[in-house]
Amino acid sequence: MASAELRAHREAIVREHMESENQHDFDTTIGTFGHPRYELIATGDGYDGEEAVRAYFAESRRAFPDQRNELVALVSHPLTVGRAFARRAYPSRHV
Repeated sequence: MASAELRAHREAIVREHMESENQHDFDTTIGTFGHPRYELIATGDGYDGEEAVRAYFAESRRAFPDQRNELVALVSHPLTVGRAFARRAYPSRHV
């Protein structure tokens, strides 16, 4: 893949990942990983592997069922794509 095509492909995966999280379509979210892993910088928590990441999804959405990610910026680099996002939790309508 040419570099512009590769960048566009990677950015599309990031967008698919974030949108599938918002829809709670975690099978699709898991499918966007080569190896599922989340690191929460603020807390230092890490979730490594599909089982751990699925447990994180279940735990975090139980606490914040209306949580949504809003893409703020995508930063492309020849080796990776970084994302900046805002995570929002709205008052639950499920309580």
